[in-house]
Amino acid sequence: MAESSIRLTTSDRHRLYLVVSSADRTGALDHAHALEFEDEIRGAEVLAPTEVPPDLITMRTTFRLTDLESGAASVYTIVYPHEADQAQGRISVLSPLGSAELGQRLGSAVQVSAPAGVRRVRLDEILFQPEAAGRYDL
Repeated sequence: MAESSIRLTTSDRHRLYLVVSSADRTGALDHAHALEFEDEIRGAEVLAPTEVPPDLITMRTTFRLTDLESGAASVYTIVYPHEADQAQGRISVLSPLGSAELGQRLGSAVQVSAPAGVRRVRLDEILFQPEAAGRYDL
């Protein structure tokens, strides 16, 4: 099991355990990916929502990424699977990009498996983070 360096809020961590468990039981997530993501959640540093730094991606954070190969910028919001809508930039936390970006900090670069191959992306801007906006209910 790889050591995780991500940070999660207490409420995100709790909800994500439920999401992963449900997705694994229903087959919406392959078992190996479910176990890997669950290990990442388990190894995360957990913060109270009021202690989350404003440069951290949490659930329902909207952010801008740059593809380091093409230079293309994209805006996404990480959401729970039932809220995902690719056309509106709402990506599931269970998607490769969603799970890679959750818990990352501004300026971080991650490698993501995509249908067109592996992409390396950098987190360039956080446009909205619920905790920074005082929205602890999201």
